[in-house]
Amino acid sequence: MTAREISIVNQGCGDKQNTVSSDYDASANQLHIDGTLSGTQLCGGLDITYAGSNPEDRIIVEIIITESEACDCTRYYDYEATVTFRETPGVVAVAHSAPEEVLDMQAIVLDEETTVDSA
Repeated sequence: MTAREISIVNQGCGDKQNTVSSDYDASANQLHIDGTLSGTQLCGGLDITYAGSNPEDRIIVEIIITESEACDCTRYYDYEATVTFRETPGVVAVAHSAPEEVLDMQAIVLDEETTVDSA
């Protein structure tokens, strides 16, 4: 991962359905994510972490809450995020996570193109 950006579009008290909608732009090596992280009692901002050994393998992109301060209600966060990769991974999985539990996961498979020298 070479760059990451996340913006909270809306947040508040209440419980919404956890959602992840991902779109990969192969021409820019960017993953665009719109989602809702819900069901946590932690307040704070959001950040993006990732794990993966080889870019051509599976990369896990995780949306996390950056603060561990307890809220007085169950929270939701609607967000937009963009992650830029050095090269296109074979599979990208997007996960929501709070320190107390894993909330939601959705995976998308990306196309890979192989060129063969026909000389």
